[in-house]
Amino acid sequence: TTDDHSAARVLVMITDPELEREPPKLMIMRLFGLTNAEADVALRVMRGDGLKPISEDMALSMATIKTHVQHIFDKTGTHRQA
Repeated sequence: TTDDHSAARVLVMITDPELEREPPKLMIMRLFGLTNAEADVALRVMRGDGLKPISEDMALSMATIKTHVQHIFDKTGTHRQA
């Protein structure tokens, strides 16, 4: 049997690159119950931005950014970052 911890999960979002460059923030917030700040961090991570530049741009400590990332992982059922 397979429990929730061993099931593979993937988030695939298909968008027209000419219409939109990143997934809509409100959709991510609604689908996963993310806060405004968590959604901002999630979008930046999905674009490939590092945590340090995110921290600097958002004027937040690295500890706060790491906490947001952990909350994003928890809320999306993510266990590791590729």
